[in-house]
Amino acid sequence: MLFSLQKDTLRKFDKLVAERESYFTVDVDTGGFTDQLIKFMVFYSFGTSLNCKYYYTPIQSERSSALEGNTKNTDKEYSDIFDFLGLQDYLKEISVDTAKLDSKPYTLKLDEFFFLERGLESKELIIAYLKLKLYPSIKNQKKVNIRIMLEGYSSFFGIYNKLDGCEDSGLDFRSAFLKKHSQTEQQISGQDFSNRAIAHIRQGDTAMIKTPWNTYVNVWGDSKISMKEFDDPRKARATGHIKIEEYYEFLKLLCDHFENELTPLTVFSDGYKRAFNNCIFNQNKLGFTESQVEKLAELSEIYDRQAFRIFDNDSRFHLRIGEEDEKLYQMIQMLLHANIVVMGTQQRMVPKFLSVYCNARNMPLVIVLYNKVIPNHLGFARRELINSYLFVDINNYSIQDIADRIKKLLKKKAEESESAL
Repeated sequence: MLFSLQKDTLRKFDKLVAERESYFTVDVDTGGFTDQLIKFMVFYSFGTSLNCKYYYTPIQSERSSALEGNTKNTDKEYSDIFDFLGLQDYLKEISVDTAKLDSKPYTLKLDEFFFLERGLESKELIIAYLKLKLYPSIKNQKKVNIRIMLEGYSSFFGIYNKLDGCEDSGLDFRSAFLKKHSQTEQQISGQDFSNRAIAHIRQGDTAMIKTPWNTYVNVWGDSKISMKEFDDPRKARATGHIKIEEYYEFLKLLCDHFENELTPLTVFSDGYKRAFNNCIFNQNKLGFTESQVEKLAELSEIYDRQAFRIFDNDSRFHLRIGEEDEKLYQMIQMLLHANIVVMGTQQRMVPKFLSVYCNARNMPLVIVLYNKVIPNHLGFARRELINSYLFVDINNYSIQDIADRIKKLLKKKAEESESAL
């Protein structure tokens, strides 16, 4: 073992936390809410593996829906996404009494890249390293008080799937959600096929837009052509980008095959508002004049309606476009009820959410449409969930093959549910 020569210090750490009151908390104050959930789960697992007891500190939401002009929770039913998920209440319930704490915490900053560079890619090695790092700083404390947080802007997914045991942290976020909304597992796992399929078409900060002067701009930050203007849409289209018309054609064929079994099918999208905001923010880089910026702002008000008009005359689809919180909340409810989820290469939030809130028994079939390059969505999925993903090349697929896979999965789930009764 890498730390075999430092076993004495490891034993001293274990003895220290066993003999003293030892506590930890978790700080995940940056990133999208699904990133925060996964980081919390991993860091909580670290804290309990150090044999410390968890104490509650609020998780602050940085929900990316807070765009200027959006309506955010006008009824104030939920203060933020974590309140909606029932997470704050749940963490308070599992927390020790914070009145026992009378010292400032020692902040333990974790660096994903540090771990990767040194080959610390197993939970056992990381915990051993953390003990060695912590011991000199806490050995003279009367009470051990540790705050675990992430250094820099890394998301921790580089080693997430290599950390055996972190996904078995003992946390049950799904039950917390059900309790918050007075639901039971039986209520959301009925066997009826109707209204249990949803789709999400991510655009936002991954979109390509057409300007009023007939040029094209791609805002996808992962792309080498991001924030550049082109006359030819083919040059502005990032590798992996899927057109809305391609989504529609796939969903249409799927619904045609199953007739009324999948409809009405709700199609969610964040829309293009964020894409336009990013273009306007980068107007100097793009070389846009003030007159062009004004035209962009005007176009942004109607662009969603224009971009999704292909769905207008098909009553089988219900569109929910925008980044308002209530639309996110509705999508989360539907994700937990769904048998089938359709999404594309650009989507990241959904697979992260499902990795936290689902297991092999209640996980929906996730159909991931891709163009040219298969996305690494399995980097977000726990091992037991991998078989629930079906990757479909938008340029080459058989709807019959996909339908057969769907029927096979739903039959298996029905049999598992019956055997569990």
